[in-house]
Amino acid sequence: MPAQHPTGEEPKKTRLEQHQVKLRLVRALINEGMLPGEIKRRFAKQFDLTPRAAEKYMTEAYSQLRAELGSEEHKCRSYAFWSAQVADTKNSLRERYRAQENLDRVLGNHSPTKQATTDVKGRDVETAKDLTPTQAKAELLKLLGDLSREEAG
Repeated sequence: MPAQHPTGEEPKKTRLEQHQVKLRLVRALINEGMLPGEIKRRFAKQFDLTPRAAEKYMTEAYSQLRAELGSEEHKCRSYAFWSAQVADTKNSLRERYRAQENLDRVLGNHSPTKQATTDVKGRDVETAKDLTPTQAKAELLKLLGDLSREEAG
């Protein structure tokens, strides 16, 4: 429990603590996917400051995200959004699971997905190749022979 002044009020926060509170708010707003203008207005209203005062905190929050992820801004925004979705307990388990999958993709931790053309039974099919008319006729006859054997067998 924080110490209180003799007057019953909580002591004022240090400058560093105030800075951290403001930075946490800005980072939370970024995580919610708010646009920069919305963040500035919300910050100004919350702390009774000008919207321009939020820019310093936004710059620092984005710097922290870049340090965690690299220099790509869209990747930082995506990371912030999906990590907020994973952490939000109001989301259903399914939504949080999908958000975690997307977060893994952003971070490059997903397993590769095989993409191949398949037939109706799920077997891989070779993709189309450029054939000469003679080769195309031979392929067609081969397929017709395979089809007639399947129907007979």
